[in-house]
Amino acid sequence: MNKVNVFRIQHRPNAKKPYIVKWRVDGRDKSNAFRTLREAEAKKRKLENAKENGLPFSPTTGEPVEWGAGKITFAECVYEMSTIKSKKWQPRSTESFADAISLSIINLISDRYKSPNERSTRNKIARDYMVAYEGTPLPLSNESAGILDRLKKHSLPLYQIEGKILEEHMTFLAHLSNGEGFVANKTFTRRKQALHQALEYAYKKKYIKENPMDRVEFDLGKNDDAIKPERVLTKDECRELTNKVKSLPSEKYPGLANMASVFMSIIWLAGLRPSEVAGLKKQQVILGDVREIHVEKASVTVRSTSTRDGKSYSYKEPKGRAKGSRRVVPINDELAKILAPYVKTYKNDEFIFPQPLAKGQDTSREVRPVPTDTIASYFEKCRPSEDVSLYTLRHTNASILIAAGYNVIEVAKRLGHSAEVCMRIYAHIFKDKEGHDTSKEDLFLGKSKLTEWKYGENNPWPMPKPALKKMQKAAKKAPIKSVKAKNGSAGSRTKKGK
Repeated sequence: MNKVNVFRIQHRPNAKKPYIVKWRVDGRDKSNAFRTLREAEAKKRKLENAKENGLPFSPTTGEPVEWGAGKITFAECVYEMSTIKSKKWQPRSTESFADAISLSIINLISDRYKSPNERSTRNKIARDYMVAYEGTPLPLSNESAGILDRLKKHSLPLYQIEGKILEEHMTFLAHLSNGEGFVANKTFTRRKQALHQALEYAYKKKYIKENPMDRVEFDLGKNDDAIKPERVLTKDECRELTNKVKSLPSEKYPGLANMASVFMSIIWLAGLRPSEVAGLKKQQVILGDVREIHVEKASVTVRSTSTRDGKSYSYKEPKGRAKGSRRVVPINDELAKILAPYVKTYKNDEFIFPQPLAKGQDTSREVRPVPTDTIASYFEKCRPSEDVSLYTLRHTNASILIAAGYNVIEVAKRLGHSAEVCMRIYAHIFKDKEGHDTSKEDLFLGKSKLTEWKYGENNPWPMPKPALKKMQKAAKKAPIKSVKAKNGSAGSRTKKGK
């Protein structure tokens, strides 16, 4: 229920509309000016009646929701929705939504508005100021404030976003900024989902009668190349890559090249996501008799405006993991030799991949995880071809596991995927392995013949207790077999004595 206060009518004798009705909705002050006292009193009575009848008020328009159906603009709706939703979103989710919805904000505007500013400038203003953040807002220059005001003023009313306008807008979202070619399938899906989310919020708030996105069919089609890592590196390419990275000069940030090399080694030898590697602390890397990495957190670089504490990174639960859960990844011999000398220089509660400090920089400041973009820049300097990225190293690890004979469930568990997602991404690699190796079956069948199966010490599956008891009970009741007498006659059958 909204908190609504309606105040007394104010009078300004020298104004063109001298009678002012003021009220407040959830802490936001609203006002309307009228030429006559009669008009002002009528508006005041309507507001008071709506309040008494318990009608929900919109904090954006200041009026009951059912009055403003269709009047609220798209930009106002996005800001109102993000004000409420961003309190529950992760910083990366807020940033992703802002990036996706900003294009809709700058395109869904009145035809009468011809902006003198570049699209990139308007997009940045919409992203940074027309989506509500929990963090500290960025300072706003006079020029930016002017662009922001014009975007708000000329934003289309929600009721106009349908039919041809919406179809043309979907085409706009699907194309690259230069108008030539289409964006990646994932990018378009993210933009479409953000728009649907905003319009669905408007529908639930009764600003519009239905979500127009439900009646629009526009799809770029399934792009299998976008989710299938056809290009993976060989183990020799990975070793050569990490050695090249290690030898790069790093005079400004001492030790950064070696850090980047170890970082990449963990990805291709253990299969961790870059954000998961960035979030590792020494206590999570076990190098004793049992060698394993406990993946508990991930570090994601975001704009400081997206975070509640103004930091430039978010230290959060890994992707697809419940709060407090962890994934355990074994460390093989090659990775153990790389990690052992590297991690011993850090304390248990320290990030083993901290953001590097330049020479002479203040060492007392808060230690942050290294941005994954920094590691990616080192990768790009030494990569064997331009069709691979830092994430390709993770796909390489998956191909190694599959080649080593792991099944889809084992690979999914190691990588932190569901079996369905793992199969969808790496189906072509599993397909290449089909029907080539029967060694496990041959080994099993060679040790035991199914027709002469006996439960015993050599059986890897012990007999179930109910079956064992039944067999023992039957043995007690069974008669003793006859024994052949010395003279050749058969002995008589006798039951087992008590």
